[in-house]
Amino acid sequence: MDKAIKKKRRPPTWALAAAGAAALLLLTVCVWPAFTLKKAHAERSKLRIDTVKRKAFREFITLEGTVVPRRTVTVTALQGGVVEEIFVEDGAIVKKGDALLRLSNPDFELDLMNREAQLLDQLNNLRNTEMNLENNFYRKKQEWLTAENQYKNQKRAFETNDRLLKKEAIPLNEFRRSQDDYDLSQAHRSLLRESLENDSLFRRGQASKLRESAELIRRNLAKLEKTADGLLLRAPADGKLTGFTSEVGQNIPKGTPLAGIDLPLGFKLRADIDEHYLSRVSEGLTATCTVDGRSHALTVKKVYPNVTRGEFRADLAFTGPEPAHLRNGQTLYGQLTLAAPSPALVLAKGGFFFDTGGNWVFVVQNGRAGKRKITAGRQNPDEIEILDGLSDGEAVIVSGYAGFAGADVVVLD
Repeated sequence: MDKAIKKKRRPPTWALAAAGAAALLLLTVCVWPAFTLKKAHAERSKLRIDTVKRKAFREFITLEGTVVPRRTVTVTALQGGVVEEIFVEDGAIVKKGDALLRLSNPDFELDLMNREAQLLDQLNNLRNTEMNLENNFYRKKQEWLTAENQYKNQKRAFETNDRLLKKEAIPLNEFRRSQDDYDLSQAHRSLLRESLENDSLFRRGQASKLRESAELIRRNLAKLEKTADGLLLRAPADGKLTGFTSEVGQNIPKGTPLAGIDLPLGFKLRADIDEHYLSRVSEGLTATCTVDGRSHALTVKKVYPNVTRGEFRADLAFTGPEPAHLRNGQTLYGQLTLAAPSPALVLAKGGFFFDTGGNWVFVVQNGRAGKRKITAGRQNPDEIEILDGLSDGEAVIVSGYAGFAGADVVVLD
């Protein structure tokens, strides 16, 4: 007997659509990236790979400094003129007051002579005035002495006639004449005495003013002599003469710096630093430099805030004994510490940093390296601080990415 065959029921259309969508999603998530990611191959042996570490991070910058004298005195032409004679050569060791060169300036010398003659005339006039005051005082004193003597004679004559008149030995007219002469001599004596006292006070006041004026003229004469000596340039201090390049016949304007004298006080390091660090560099920061294989400590002593061609200048002094055999103009290399060491997640600074700006790296895992965004913080010439994107112990390609910068995955062969 034949059996009836039951007809199979097909899944609903919506179920088939859902299953298809799930398979497509699974393909997109798990399989499609393997075909769409950009891959590059690189030989592991030719790459530099570093491990992220948590350690003390030291923020510093490299220095290239020039050895300069700790102090230099500038030799400046006090007067202008033509170089007439040179007494020393550049690099000579000089003592304070040693003649360096002589200038010739006829107009200046003539002007000095005229001014000196005028001052000498003024000084002579003062001396004549002082002498006239003295002579006038002594003349009046002589007049007073004469009047004093006349007064005494008239007084004796009056007193004698007074006694004779009482004895009726002389006429009354003669007595009165002697009395008038006595009164006149007494008045004349008093007048001359008052005049002499006033003249004495005036003379003392004038003498003080004359002495002050004469002293001022003498000081001006001394200044003139010193100014005249300005044509003969002398060393202002003991030391080594540097930058002295004047030639006979050269015209030197007034105020021109002609040379420097390096004082025997030791050396310092003068460094030009990128303006990016201007706000970070201050007096008191420490640095180190290596000379003849030995490390020497330095301290920032002065910061010059003026920026020239993207750099500012700083002077550093050796904090201990200076290296032996330093030479003016010698170049030294060192490191300037910007902040005290502090714990941080640190990665070696390599060529990748300049290719990516520190924004992403290739992280190595299971024979390949994948691209990952990171956030970098502080840096020094050797290392950078990792703020986000990497963990302690992860391996990172730190050499340059020039050959595979556009890839998403680097396969390490």
